[in-house]
Amino acid sequence: MYARLMIVWIGLLATGGIGYGQELIKPPEVEKPAPDFKVTPVGGDRKEPITLADFKGQTLILEFWATWCGPCHQAREELTLLHKEFADRGLRILAVSMEQPEVVEKFIQKHPVPYQVAVDPLRAISLKYPCGGIPTSYIIDSKGLVRAFGNTPPRNYIAQLLSQRTDPPRATVTTQPVKRHERPCLKIEISQTSRRPKFPGNFGWSVGGRELGFQADQATLQAIISELLKVSMLRVQASDSAVFDSRWDIDFRHHPQNGRPDLALLIDALCREANVTINEVSEEREAWVARHKGDAPPKGEGYGYVWDQVKKSGTHLNVSMAELFRVSEEVIGVPIVDETNLTGRYRLELPAAKNFEETRAALETKYGISFTKERRKVPVYRVTPIGETRRAE
Repeated sequence: MYARLMIVWIGLLATGGIGYGQELIKPPEVEKPAPDFKVTPVGGDRKEPITLADFKGQTLILEFWATWCGPCHQAREELTLLHKEFADRGLRILAVSMEQPEVVEKFIQKHPVPYQVAVDPLRAISLKYPCGGIPTSYIIDSKGLVRAFGNTPPRNYIAQLLSQRTDPPRATVTTQPVKRHERPCLKIEISQTSRRPKFPGNFGWSVGGRELGFQADQATLQAIISELLKVSMLRVQASDSAVFDSRWDIDFRHHPQNGRPDLALLIDALCREANVTINEVSEEREAWVARHKGDAPPKGEGYGYVWDQVKKSGTHLNVSMAELFRVSEEVIGVPIVDETNLTGRYRLELPAAKNFEETRAALETKYGISFTKERRKVPVYRVTPIGETRRAE
């Protein structure tokens, strides 16, 4: 038996997926040659990268998904059925996740699929095949042309596309493959889990119009609060470390009839369910203070996810200073006070964040962002148990 907050509904929820946020680049044109790509295979004997050329003369469903995405599980079942029925007629499926290989490898060991799975942690493929949300499918025909993109394609469309017709049918094309709520709704589902993976948890956000969604999978209370408040876990503290021992699954969606969605509804519900309070206080600490001089860094493009990228060397395609400093804080264990006045999203080329001295030097020499050590008051968030923290029985 586990602690659980059940679903609360106002209105009806339309079937949909998980969104990454706004699209910042245009998708490839339908009935035009599909852009080439290179991704890393997972869960098989193949070691060399997978490219579009590997599917020459075949019809390809290029599926974008994630292990933490609930709607992707249903799409996985539909793709498995399509593979079983049409693989011998030339249909190929490539499911690409933007997560780290070890995360996806572990997932598909528990949930095997008959088609090829791959990863692209740096999300280079997203610059050529943008997704307004996941799951999203791109259909590429045997001639290498993009035929459609959107939700998982229906069986009858694939059957017609694989037929001997000289003029394959068109599918309805949408530039927003994620279906949004059509009526006001509120969904809050919080459950404590006994699963304890090594990582702090997986998170997903859906943002669009007046709709806001958040999902957490097997996440620690500290990691969830950190994600919801958009601060590093360094700034989320507990008077009793046992408060952070519990793991939680969360599914939250809010589409108000008027006004903007309110994340405070989820934070309040989480505090009630975990039996804690969260209070912001100021503490004087030694901190790195970041300042900027000169021109702004190059404008970012693509998606703004930096967790996997910033902990390894590489190009950060679309990162804000807040995201960069948040991850860096957790790596170096020292607060960073942002006084750069850089409020946009930027394309940065940096060394691994675990070597902060190299990162700091690169930010100063390439982008005019300097750091000094100073005593500053920084906000921290105290998590205090009310009575006994709930635990899984």
